[in-house]
Amino acid sequence: MTQHPRRNAFALPRAFLRGPGATIFLTVMVGVTPVYLGVHYPTDVLAGWCVGAGWAAIVGRYSIGCNSAAPSSRRRTTRSTRETERMVHRVLATEAALDLIERLKRSHGPLMFHQSGGCCDGSAPMCYPVNEFKVGGNDVYLGEIGGCPVYMDADQFEYWKHTQLIIDVVPGRGSGFSLEAPEGLRFLTRSRVFTDDEVDALAAATEVRTP
Repeated sequence: MTQHPRRNAFALPRAFLRGPGATIFLTVMVGVTPVYLGVHYPTDVLAGWCVGAGWAAIVGRYSIGCNSAAPSSRRRTTRSTRETERMVHRVLATEAALDLIERLKRSHGPLMFHQSGGCCDGSAPMCYPVNEFKVGGNDVYLGEIGGCPVYMDADQFEYWKHTQLIIDVVPGRGSGFSLEAPEGLRFLTRSRVFTDDEVDALAAATEVRTP
C-alpha cells in the first residue's frame, strides 16, 4: 500500500507567522487584548497604532533614501576618480614660463624641453628647437607645456616619477645651450610629490610613454 505523506494542518499558519504576518498578528493581538480585558479604551489602541504606523513610515522612508543614495555616492566617487585622471599631469608651467615660451616660439619656431640631469646644468630644464635635440628610446615623454613636448631621461625618471614638475622662470643666465639664455632669464624646475590618489590615477591612465 502506498503511503501518502501526512499533511501538517498547521503548515499554513506557521508559514504565515514566519513572514510579515507575524508582525501583523502580534500588532493586532497587542491592541485587541487590553480592550478585551477592559483595561484600555479602543481609542487608546487606535492612537497607538497610528503612532506605530507613523514611525514605521519614517523609518521606511529613511531606509529607502539610504539605499538610493548609495549608487549616487558610487557614481560621485567614479566621477571624481575620472576627473582626477584628467587633471593630473606630470609636468606643468607657471604663467611666467608660458609667456617666455610664447616669446621664444615667435623667434625660434616650435620648441621642446628636456629635463637635464647632467653635472653642468644640474636640474635645469633645457629648451631647444624641435628636432635639434635628438630624443631616443631612453627618454620618457612627460607631457606638454605651452604646446611643447617635455622629455626626461628614463634613468632619472625612476627617481622623479613620484613628483610633478612645475617649470618656472627666474632672473639670471642659465648655462648650456637653452634658448632662453640671451633673455636674461632661465627656466627652473620646481616640484611637488604626488598624492596617493594622483599616483593611482597616473598608473590607470598610463600617461608615461617613450617616443
